[in-house]
Amino acid sequence: GEFYKILTENLKGLIAEALNTGRMLSDLEVNVADRVYSYNIVPIIENNYVNLYAVDVTERKHGEERLKSLSERFLEFGNNTEENIDRLVALCGEFMKATCAIYNRMERGMLCSVGQWKTPADYKPLDNPEGHICHDVIMRASLDPLIVRNLQESRYALIDPYVKAYNLKTYIGIAVKLGHDCIGSLCVVFQEDIIPSEEDLRFMGIVASAIAVEESRKQAQQALEEIRARQKHIIDTVTDYIFTVHVHKGQATETIYGPTCVSVTGYIPQEFAADPHLWIKIVPEEDQSAVGQHARS
Repeated sequence: GEFYKILTENLKGLIAEALNTGRMLSDLEVNVADRVYSYNIVPIIENNYVNLYAVDVTERKHGEERLKSLSERFLEFGNNTEENIDRLVALCGEFMKATCAIYNRMERGMLCSVGQWKTPADYKPLDNPEGHICHDVIMRASLDPLIVRNLQESRYALIDPYVKAYNLKTYIGIAVKLGHDCIGSLCVVFQEDIIPSEEDLRFMGIVASAIAVEESRKQAQQALEEIRARQKHIIDTVTDYIFTVHVHKGQATETIYGPTCVSVTGYIPQEFAADPHLWIKIVPEEDQSAVGQHARS
């Protein structure tokens, strides 16, 4: 009939197969225009027709593709947390098909755009937070996304300078949290009216969580650098010969010698760094065995 005419050639072939074999065909994914459907084809042999049962799985497929791309992006991550955050923001913007995407956080009372994707050339990455939608997302500190459609008719058209300047129509923002503290906001904006799907919002939540992990890692790196700086200050200001051994999983990975080692050993820190065994070489040969045994105990 008329319905059969609009079916894809691939689906017509599967229907013919079900009728020829008498077998039910299950979970067949078929592309129809820009959608993906999962079909069950049940042949009714005695009457020479089939019952078609279809479920639209487009959003699920998009979600799977997004998670795959996110996993691949994780493999590209290096030690630079800012670069990693930029990659996450770009991935969010790409998959949401946004006009631009931004990750903001508060720094010294200012709204700072740490991660940006396709922002305009005259966009200010450091700005007074008052009036900005992203600041509202941070202040409300909710796990629920903030979705604002018809931006040109909203109060933000009067208080957020970017709404009118860039003709923005839709805003979708989600808080980035470390523990109970909201530290930033991830947002995508559009110059058209957009209704996000549940899968869209779920994906943004995953990206926001990934950004939070990078922020946590950055804080840990900064804390470690501060500890090392304090240790260096202590070492540099004492007259005794001090050295520090960094241990990882029970194994010494690095030894740092204070500058006063030269007055005790006659060797500067750089010489100890260049030769990991220098510390034992400077011990008289007859004492090396006892010193080595003591060091290992």
